[in-house]
Amino acid sequence: MNHPGSAYTTERRDARENHERILSAALEIFSKRGLEAAMKDVAARAGVGVGTLYRHFKNRETLLAALIDHVHAEVGHRMEVAAREPTALGALRAIIRIALDQIGRFGALTEIVMSDDQLRSEEKRRRIQRGFDEIIARGIESGEFRRDLDGEMMRATIEALWLSGKMHQLARTRGSAEAADRVVSFLAPACLTPGRPP
Repeated sequence: MNHPGSAYTTERRDARENHERILSAALEIFSKRGLEAAMKDVAARAGVGVGTLYRHFKNRETLLAALIDHVHAEVGHRMEVAAREPTALGALRAIIRIALDQIGRFGALTEIVMSDDQLRSEEKRRRIQRGFDEIIARGIESGEFRRDLDGEMMRATIEALWLSGKMHQLARTRGSAEAADRVVSFLAPACLTPGRPP
């Protein structure tokens, strides 16, 4: 015997699964083609009809906004996990690697994500700053980082490397892992307590 709400529950589950498939397909299509991607190609990749796609996202802008939110949330979660690395320098390396990984994974979408106004919001800036501050504070407390380490200068240096495109270039030519190692090796002398290995 079917429960009265079972059909509704199944419908909601199907809708949720379609929503997730569309976002996954959009990530794949937009990362390859950027803003030139066609909505019908996203629908086809997700295995849904164009009408179903538009029931979830009324236009390209809505889909792109949801996709950017999805990317930010995923990267943010990975960074929170990385921040729990056993050493502060290891956490810094892991966070930089995750940021660089997105270049390979998100492809043409990277520039869209980076130029999004949400990334420039004060809330997001404060969250990123808090993450760096926590890593730096942990490193100083453990004796791994020098006590006079200037966290603001550290953030500014990493931001300058990122915004200049130099990190992107390293990630494309050498891979995100090696690029992250190079950046951390560059920063290590300025942050490590003398005598600590990088």
